[in-house]
Amino acid sequence: MKEYSDYYISNNYDIDDKNIAVVKKTNESEAGSEQDVNDYLNLLYYIRNNDMSIHANYDKDDWFNGNNYAMWRVNEPIQFKNLFVNTLCDMKNINFKDSRVTKEVEKIRKKTSFILINENYIRYLIDEIQEEDGPVAHINKNIDIFKYWFINSKIILISQIKKLFDFKLAVEVTINSNSFINGTILVNHFNTITTNKYTDEYFTKNILYVTGKPAADKIKIEEMDFK
Repeated sequence: MKEYSDYYISNNYDIDDKNIAVVKKTNESEAGSEQDVNDYLNLLYYIRNNDMSIHANYDKDDWFNGNNYAMWRVNEPIQFKNLFVNTLCDMKNINFKDSRVTKEVEKIRKKTSFILINENYIRYLIDEIQEEDGPVAHINKNIDIFKYWFINSKIILISQIKKLFDFKLAVEVTINSNSFINGTILVNHFNTITTNKYTDEYFTKNILYVTGKPAADKIKIEEMDFK
């Protein structure tokens, strides 16, 4: 179990430790002020006395459950909101990039033993599958459904971010590099760009961080152009 503290949250979520409140055991302030404890207790009272199946009632809930006995929040949420939105966009643009999803799903397909699948369906007489195109085709169909669910869900993700934060439509951002010999480019502090051209969607209301990282201490990146 992680020991949540203002240092841990600051170090792992890139949030100023002076902008964090941590409450443990419902009434002990480890970071922040007594007002933060009162705010948290008021929140508990609010949850217990309101219908939390109503989506609008969640607007008040800005505390995050660290573990069984610790809760934390960002006192000034603009910084955290920026980090949160950028992380979701990066997941959509980088972690779940179409080509990456396709590559990983096809690895799963190759590892699938279709001979055993066919024998299994025959053994257990799964007639409804046999009456279609056969068990192998059925499994391939479901793998395709799985793959395209990941690919298409990104559209929903962007639309939900836009709706939740009342953003305008996401715009296409392009980052170019003529060489990676002297260093690399980081997007939002964590994601290393390894191609000479990176293009994807971000929101104009949200700060996008682009950082030049030298390959060695003695190397100096002399110029970065923004257009």
